[in-house]
Amino acid sequence: LVVFAAGGWRVGIEARHVAAATPVTCEQATAGALNKLTTRLGLTPTDHGTSCQCLAVHLPTGFQTILVEGPLELRSLPCDSIHPLPTLVAARNTLKGLRALALQPDGHGETVLLLDIQALLSS
Repeated sequence: LVVFAAGGWRVGIEARHVAAATPVTCEQATAGALNKLTTRLGLTPTDHGTSCQCLAVHLPTGFQTILVEGPLELRSLPCDSIHPLPTLVAARNTLKGLRALALQPDGHGETVLLLDIQALLSS
């Protein structure tokens, strides 16, 4: 997984969909010209001096770039730490592209929201 911040949450997408990551300046990030993941998710971006990264994401129609809050982290998760959304949560979910939750095996770590980035960017 590629894990990063989005609106105060930790979010992850499958690393196989990310072709490249490039740091961007604060001026580029705030200019609004870049496609921001937090906006696509309907979340409020944090403004805590975080770094920004521009991800090149592979879609069936080609590559699309999206701006995410850094730092980026490449993380491997055991399969048993990934949990599909419960039926009621999935039905009431307003976060586009949210597919599952990743919980740390010890139960004391952070929760990572797992996104279907292709579904999110294709909509």
